[in-house]
Amino acid sequence: FGGVAPLITIALGKVVHHLFPISNHNVLFSSSVIIYVIFMALLTLYALVQIKRLVDYKLLSKLDYQSRGFKV
Repeated sequence: FGGVAPLITIALGKVVHHLFPISNHNVLFSSSVIIYVIFMALLTLYALVQIKRLVDYKLLSKLDYQSRGFKV
């Protein structure tokens, strides 16, 4: 999904550019970056809200111990 997010924000930046014609491309770039940051923040917040439903904490702790070299 990380590879698609910049494409979405570039498209949103183009839409904003067509709705509000701007001759300065720095403003277009800045608005695309702002939209990207907001989009990723909202996606992260959604994932954090949904994590309790989607994650098995016993499995995660087992994988964590195994990755550190402990035997489970």
